[in-house]
Amino acid sequence: MWSPSTTTNWVFCITFFGVAQLSTIARMWVRYRKQRLWWDDGWAVLTMLLSILLDILLLLEGSDPIISISPHIQIVNYWLILISFTVAVWCARISLMFSIIRLIPPFFTLRRISEWAAVSFSLACLGILAPKIYTCASDRSWYNMQNPRCMLGPNIGIGELTTDLVADITLVAIPIRLLGHVNLSKEKRRMLIIIFGASLLTSTASVVHAVFLMPVDSPYNHFIVGITGEVEVGIALTVANLGVLTSFLYRIMGKRDGDIDSKPYTHYPSFQTNGDIRMRRVSDLVTSGIRLTDTGLVSTSARVQEPEPERKDEQLGSSISDLNTSPSDGMDSYETPKPKNSQGNSM
Repeated sequence: MWSPSTTTNWVFCITFFGVAQLSTIARMWVRYRKQRLWWDDGWAVLTMLLSILLDILLLLEGSDPIISISPHIQIVNYWLILISFTVAVWCARISLMFSIIRLIPPFFTLRRISEWAAVSFSLACLGILAPKIYTCASDRSWYNMQNPRCMLGPNIGIGELTTDLVADITLVAIPIRLLGHVNLSKEKRRMLIIIFGASLLTSTASVVHAVFLMPVDSPYNHFIVGITGEVEVGIALTVANLGVLTSFLYRIMGKRDGDIDSKPYTHYPSFQTNGDIRMRRVSDLVTSGIRLTDTGLVSTSARVQEPEPERKDEQLGSSISDLNTSPSDGMDSYETPKPKNSQGNSM
């Protein structure tokens, strides 16, 4: 059976994994410099580490690997590729989902839906990985092949294709739903749609990869499975980094209106039972303008803006800039004066 050569693996590894890994490094530099690191960056780094592992493992595959390995090591190598590939693809999707979550204010039901979607992605990863491991471990006849490879069968291919499509559609549908609750310029809305719509590229690679997972009597079948796997992981990680890097390029070009990459949280007014108003954190993106139609309590229409700091007496010795300092964490808060009822005085 014909298998991909080391040269072919080199080309695809350098092209797709190289671009994905460099984009992740650039993403981390941008986020660290702006002090905007969050959970989505952690998942992106994990995906990058898995892609590096796949780089090494795939270069040991093929008819003429760089280093000759024993049949036993070839089996171990295949197991690591099988597990690393599945986990890497879903880690990239989880990273993109957390990038969406950081844009949604906590009082939106859509944020809770997105958080549960991230959890479901983790469960989907386990749900796809478990039958792969069971199938390959229960029938070990492939251990005796010259180039050991497990035949996963059509059921696993269909299951993987279904979960991939559902996940990628979710990654597009949630941002589009978010746009219906946020007042943004046309340029910013267009860029958001393009960025998250790019996740459909991952679906295209997923379809091709899942099709060739099914047993086909072709000498090129295993070759295409490996190639499409590399392409899918590379595209998934690149798409996850696209939102951060595109926003950074917009800032470089001087288009401030295109900056959609924000800190995970800023402040929003939270009304207390005693009548006080406490400021709590939400996304910077949403403070530019929100229609509060999904609070879970009332249906209203308002704009949420950062309140101007109250001027203090001169003896306090505090400047206006000190009042604008954000709390150190999401649990901190400060009070704003209660609004006076001018209508009652006019009666």
